[in-house]
Amino acid sequence: MLTKNISKMAVVMIVSIAISLFFIGCVHVDNYTADKIEKGLTEKYGEHLKY
Repeated sequence: MLTKNISKMAVVMIVSIAISLFFIGCVHVDNYTADKIEKGLTEKYGEHLKY
């Protein structure tokens, strides 16, 4: 009985870690893309676009 609970907890931990890593990766990619877009707009239209 105890080993079943431990393996279930391990699976839950692994899944939650995988989900959090996935979201961290998505946020990182979004920030990178946003920075590239902002840089392109700044080069195109000048510094007055920056806040």
